[in-house]
Parts: sequence; structure tokens; C-alpha cells
Amino acid sequence: MYTSSGQVVEEDYHNCINSKLVGGRWRLSYELDTGTVHEVYVAKDVDTGEVVAVKFEKADIKCPGLCNENEIYEWFHGAGTSSIVGIPWHRYYGVNEQSNVLVMHHLGPSLKDLLSYCRGRCPSDLSS
Repeated sequence: MYTSSGQVVEEDYHNCINSKLVGGRWRLSYELDTGTVHEVYVAKDVDTGEVVAVKFEKADIKCPGLCNENEIYEWFHGAGTSSIVGIPWHRYYGVNEQSNVLVMHHLGPSLKDLLSYCRGRCPSDLSS
């Protein structure tokens, strides 16, 4: 697993898929989450080393959502002049093989990772 700064914490060999390159620029590292519609991976920009999140959805899905999600990020950030905490910057939207793909800024560890780190217990200052 990688931290938000891209440092290796532990290597998950089962989910490691380093050979896949998205958009000719981002190399997938490991799977973050899988749902009924999307698959989310952590990836690294091969040029800059930036750690990003990559969402995939099937291109032939009945109600695609990644295009709308990309438009919402564009709307929030305008022409690239503003920065809103907690809203990721989008890096790329397009079709990769049989999937719609959205590449965005990786905001940090997932809630699942944080719970694992805290051994399933919420810190006392957050629970009150």
C-alpha cells in the first residue's frame, strides 16, 4: 500500500498490476475499491511521480457517471484558479480499452485504510 505521499507502506502482491498504463501516463499500482459500477485504483504519474486515483466504469454502462463526475470537478475548480479542500483535481477523462476512465488527485488514505491503521477503533477525540 502507498501513503498519500507515494511511499510504500506494504506491498499487496495480489492486487499489484504495475504493467497497466492509463492514458499513456499513469501506471496502476493497486486496487483501492471495487463496487457494482466502478473500480478504483491508486496509480502513479510516470513523468512526475504524482500519486493519483483512477476510476474505471464499463464504457457500455446504461447510466455512465464518470463523465458527469468529471464535469462537476471542472465546475468546482473553474479554470484552474481556485482550490477547494476535499474536492480532487481531475487530471484526465477518456476511454481506455473498454472503460471510461477518470484520473484525479489522490486525497489520501481511504476510510478503510484509516480504520485498519487504528485497528478498527475511532480515536477518542473524534467520537465525542
